[in-house]
Amino acid sequence: MNVDRLRNDLIRLYGGRSSSAREAGAAGAGRAEQGAAPTRGDSVSLSPQLRELRRILHVIRRLPDVREERVAQLRQQIADGTYRINDEQIARALAGGRPRPGA
Repeated sequence: MNVDRLRNDLIRLYGGRSSSAREAGAAGAGRAEQGAAPTRGDSVSLSPQLRELRRILHVIRRLPDVREERVAQLRQQIADGTYRINDEQIARALAGGRPRPGA
């Protein structure tokens, strides 16, 4: 799963209201201030893409925050004295680079 793509989709769907939507919202607020009754019978229809995105978010929220298998593996390596730190890989990550394949 591409997390950046998911993040961009979330921003587009929830955070990126168009100027026409903002103008319509402002116009509606103006009518409400003038004492106009709210419109009845409004409905919402979710697109198939939004339904899929909601399903994906539900699955992601159920995932554990900690990769327990990886933590157990690292603990065992530390206990056995076989854990080795890759200084180059850490430096690349801190500098924003990507680790070399096989490193």
